[in-house]
Amino acid sequence: MKITKRQLVKIIKEEQASTKKYDSDPALKGGQKNLPDALQKGIIGKSDDDDDDEEEKNESIRITARQLRAIIREAMHNSPGVMKTRPRSTASPAAEADIEDAIQMLESEESTRAIDAVITILNERGIRAVEPAIHILEAQEDPTGTLFLVINRLAAALEK
Repeated sequence: MKITKRQLVKIIKEEQASTKKYDSDPALKGGQKNLPDALQKGIIGKSDDDDDDEEEKNESIRITARQLRAIIREAMHNSPGVMKTRPRSTASPAAEADIEDAIQMLESEESTRAIDAVITILNERGIRAVEPAIHILEAQEDPTGTLFLVINRLAAALEK
């Protein structure tokens, strides 16, 4: 089963939501009525077999660590009141778009320390990290040709 980032973010938000489902249970004390249902269920001690109100059966979803980091980063980026991890850059919007495209291409690649380091420095330092990122990527093997495209995109960002 394939799932989009948007669907996973929605699932996570739904799982974190607190409903009135378990609020009236006497095992909950004080502010525990405000906790998400999954935590309330754990406190009460109900198992999945005891929960007759379960409308749908849980399906397992397999995602990579890189995909999860990207989803969390996107959720943090879109959530109001959450401090952004990337400082404001002096780069033009077109250069920023090129950097974002490069990051997305890197996130689709198999995770290596070098790729993870490049993603991190680009996210943290923006345009200031493009040259070091290019040097790191040039030293890596590129069996799929994606790193070549990423390097070209980052070089284009430097020219803007």
